Amino acid sequence: MRRVFLCLLILTALSSWTPIDFYVSPMGNDANPGSKEKPFNSLHKAQSILQSKNISGEE
Repeated sequence: MRRVFLCLLILTALSSWTPIDFYVSPMGNDANPGSKEKPFNSLHKAQSILQSKNISGEE
């Protein structure tokens, strides 16, 4: 019974996870939102955005 509960708990946690895509281009701008149409200029900007979302718990 414990294993079933643990599996359900893990599946529930994983199902709420959604991937986030950011785009980076040498022609981009770090003031952009990181979308495909308006990419970031640096990997550092994308990394800092991901870290801030991870810390604050945002999706």
